[in-house]
Amino acid sequence: MREIKSNSYERLIDKPEKIEIIFPQKNIITTNMKNPIIIEVDRKITTERELELSILANLDFFFKQLGDGFLYAGHQYKINDGKNNYYIDILLFNYELNCFIVVELKLRSLKKEDKSQIEFYMKLVDDRIK
Repeated sequence: MREIKSNSYERLIDKPEKIEIIFPQKNIITTNMKNPIIIEVDRKITTERELELSILANLDFFFKQLGDGFLYAGHQYKINDGKNNYYIDILLFNYELNCFIVVELKLRSLKKEDKSQIEFYMKLVDDRIK
């Protein structure tokens, strides 16, 4: 994007007559990820924080449930939009898909605002980290 905005093409001495632009195709998830992911715990989980700590204590099992190619990037991952700080419950990276995965933990049924929250976090990750 920076090269396009700075008109770097116009500064080339030997410009080709035709440029073919190839856009990457959308990644198709071909992993053997299980849905839903079952997390076995030895006690009743009452808060999202307890769930997060339980997952972190059993990362190996959690990654085996997710499938191949996942890497741990952090938990309570701090990211900001220039004004406010936000914390992603768990941030992962998949090297096979070459993308970040935002994990937001909920102990209740999902609501419309949860989808918006995750989309907002994904946009921040794309803008600030990727």
